[in-house]
Amino acid sequence: MSLKQWNKAKVFFKLNIENYPQDANGYDIVGGLYEASGDTKKAIESYTKALTPGSDPDTKRKLGLLKTKK
Repeated sequence: MSLKQWNKAKVFFKLNIENYPQDANGYDIVGGLYEASGDTKKAIESYTKALTPGSDPDTKRKLGLLKTKK
């Protein structure tokens, strides 16, 4: 992602979600990818999926910021 190779990053991050669908962190990472690449709608969808009991509070913060940008 730091090299802005969004398509390559997306492939690896989606594989992570396929292999670990219950891991909220995977959805948070994909949300970050979408946010960095400018796809706000998909970022919001991914961050929303990442919100689970005990999830990282930063996910909720990021989601709130994106929703205010809409």
